[in-house]
Order: sequence, then structure tokens, then C-alpha cells
Amino acid sequence: MNEIKIRINFAKRTCVRTGVNLTEGDYNSTKIKFQFDKEDGIKFFEMKSPSNKIVYNDVIVDNEVVLVGEGEVTTKHNNVDYIKYKDGSENVYWYDKTNEKLFDDEWTEILEFDLDNYTKVIEQCSLFTETGDYIFEVSLYKNQSKLTSASGKLKVVPEQVIVDGETIELYTPIFENLLGDIVDAITEADNLNIRI
Repeated sequence: MNEIKIRINFAKRTCVRTGVNLTEGDYNSTKIKFQFDKEDGIKFFEMKSPSNKIVYNDVIVDNEVVLVGEGEVTTKHNNVDYIKYKDGSENVYWYDKTNEKLFDDEWTEILEFDLDNYTKVIEQCSLFTETGDYIFEVSLYKNQSKLTSASGKLKVVPEQVIVDGETIELYTPIFENLLGDIVDAITEADNLNIRI
């Protein structure tokens, strides 16, 4: 598993990141390992996409966060979106949330049902559905107060091979990673607070 290391100094409100860039669609392939100047309290990690949607917000456990999301399994049938459910016997059902209708796996409508008797199927998915900078913040909750460190960002680059006839983009990952490392070094230098 790839690692991104982030050093957080709550006292100075700084955040220094080193490690790999991510690729659109990646999931469960990279974890963030944190180093903190304060070990007590509860640390919380929040991250938003380039389009300002919250894609992750949870407590940091053992100074690590695995970059993976969870989402409902869906399908489209006759131009209608359906959410996958299962019953206690593992039979598959499809729920039309808009019209509040339930269908079995053969697309026969279930006329009388209580959705509470079914379990929505959830699977791992990518947090990174678009390219660009994913801004994150790490907060410390302690003694009934919240202290937010300086924020940082994770760069997400386009996927290299596009399926189904889409254009394949030319890309040089070594150059992109070097540019990312330079930007990180400049940010780290700006956070040093050196006085002349």
C-alpha cells in the first residue's frame, strides 16, 4: 500500500506532506500516516473534492487514514436508477427511490414490502472521482475545544488509460511527481517561520 506522510504541528498550525500523488479512481491503495506534535485528544480528518463536496470526514485511528470510501451499489434499468438491497436469505432486490418501488432480481415488482426488512448493499469505492486538488484539514478535539491545523492538499491526476473508446492522454508521471515534490518543498519552506 502506498503511503503519504503528513506531519501536523497544532501549536504552529502547520501541515507538511510528503509522498505520492493519487490517480483518479484510486481506492484502498494509499494510506496517510500522521505525525503529531500533540498526542492527546481526538484527531479528525476532513477532505473535500475540487468541486467542494465533502468526500471524507472521520476520526484518525492509530495515526492513520486509509483513503477509501463506501457507496451504495446502483444500476440503471429502463432509464431508471435503482439501489441494490438484499434480504436475510441473500436474495437481491432493486429499489427505485424516486417512485418508492421494489423489484426482485428478475425485475418483478414487489407490491407489499417494508424496506426496513432489507439491507442496502454497500461496497468500497473511490473518494477520487475527479482530478485536481483535494483540500484537507486535521482538527484536534481536546478539553471541550476544537483546534484546526493548517490545511493541506492531495493532488489527484487523470487516469492514464481510458476505456470504451475515449482518448488516451499522454502523461509523464515522473515529471508530474517531481513538480508535486517541488510544490510540497516550497510549501514546507513557507511554513518554517524563518526570520532574518
